[in-house]
Amino acid sequence: MATPRHKHEAAAPPHLRAVEPTAARRVIKLGGRALASVSADRSVVNVVRATSAEGLPAIDVLAGLAARDPSGLIFIGDGTRGLAFALDHGHITAAFGTEPGGSMSSWSSLAAPGEMKVWIKDDRQSSLDLQRAFIQRCVLDRLSLATQTGSILTVVRGDVRWLGASLERSHAPSLQRVLMEHARETDETTRLQAQMGQTTWVASRGTPPDGPAAPRPALRAVPNDETSFVGLAAATEGDSASLALLSAVWRMCDGQATVGELAGKSVFGRSPTMRALWELKSRGNVEFSAPATGQPPAVQLM
Repeated sequence: MATPRHKHEAAAPPHLRAVEPTAARRVIKLGGRALASVSADRSVVNVVRATSAEGLPAIDVLAGLAARDPSGLIFIGDGTRGLAFALDHGHITAAFGTEPGGSMSSWSSLAAPGEMKVWIKDDRQSSLDLQRAFIQRCVLDRLSLATQTGSILTVVRGDVRWLGASLERSHAPSLQRVLMEHARETDETTRLQAQMGQTTWVASRGTPPDGPAAPRPALRAVPNDETSFVGLAAATEGDSASLALLSAVWRMCDGQATVGELAGKSVFGRSPTMRALWELKSRGNVEFSAPATGQPPAVQLM
């Protein structure tokens, strides 16, 4: 299992390195971006590393940590991709991923005009809603790293500080809740793929949706202080934001992109997008068709 080490005793995990700009503090970088600073005094910094193994994935270590409401920084990498997030007593206050959409600005740029409104529950605190939504989706969409054999989980605790904007703990999502949602989305994605048969269907728009989405299956209890659907305002049947989500996904269907492509690039996340696409298909608002073969038409001799 994971063994506590001081910073100088552990080799840097993929994409993660520390540079020392001053004698007092060092800067941790992920994918070339400075994310946090740690004290140069090794007696006040503790590092725990775990390598994800078959039958013992790193996400199990995360689940054990989450139950203790930790504070510090979490880094997960597989040599190609990386995820980092800050914890304040078990709540995720900031996050960053090395792939497109891994920063707030990058994530926002992936959305079409008007799509980000789906996340806003209160116009008076729209920036807060969007920041919370980004953190949740950034972590959720990359937690699969912690299930892959060979990926490395690094936990840094002690005198460590996140560089840049972060949420107050009272507004931040809890790690336990996000882990539960990740498990639910993983199960749901598998079920939806089985229902669809394949994700290579091309989705084309029909008539626009005119009613809210059906409620999702209540696979797990949702605490009263946590937002169902993990940050989406579209949470319950009858909520007008449910229609906003369906409408946003409906507009994404251009008759060229496949279900898998739409789900992979959506700011709403893979599972919520696939759920919306299946709902739209069931309603008759979207049609699924086999992709074109790309072959030229046969030549007819006269």
